[in-house]
Amino acid sequence: MRTFTFKILKDFGLGKKSNEWKIQEEAQCVVEEFRKCQGHPLNPSKKFMEASSNILCSILFGDRYDYTDNRFEKLLFITEEVSRITSSPWGQVNSL
Repeated sequence: MRTFTFKILKDFGLGKKSNEWKIQEEAQCVVEEFRKCQGHPLNPSKKFMEASSNILCSILFGDRYDYTDNRFEKLLFITEEVSRITSSPWGQVNSL
């Protein structure tokens, strides 16, 4: 599965210099999100997940989502659910 995923992403241009600006743009967006917290404590894992998902969306779909976009939040929720289910004991047994 991992090899398949990397092959597909490579076909979409992952690892090419042309995608570097997309990563830089997303890094600027996530830094801006951290600045909005104004020094208050936060759990950065959600922001990093949003940023990495946005990088993939910009490579695959050609556009990034705003972090508050309902469609983007739904996409992240579905992705988390699939990950949670497939990593559960039931999901592990079912994949056999």
